[in-house]
Amino acid sequence: MDPAITQQPIAPLPTGELKAADVNRALAERRFSFASAGRKGTVTYFRDGTFEYDETGKGIGTGVWTAADGKLCEARNPTSFLPKGTPSTCVPISSDGSRFTVGSMQLIPI
Repeated sequence: MDPAITQQPIAPLPTGELKAADVNRALAERRFSFASAGRKGTVTYFRDGTFEYDETGKGIGTGVWTAADGKLCEARNPTSFLPKGTPSTCVPISSDGSRFTVGSMQLIPI
């Protein structure tokens, strides 16, 4: 495991719309479990704008991420289970102070 990755819970975030700097600060160099309808696994966001994920039942993949005010944008690189990758899409992000809701997905720090 990368020593820069913290396993500490995220600090409560401001209520209302998250600014891009809030999103960057909260996600960079952190590992999360993720879950949405039919998908689950872990994801690690790195300060350089890349991420690595391990989706249960599919495998490991990588991609790039950026933060915008109130949104998280991600693009996935091609893998054996996602041969064309995905284009960058931006979805709303919010926090209740202990987890993030990113579109229909939940991100929980681990």
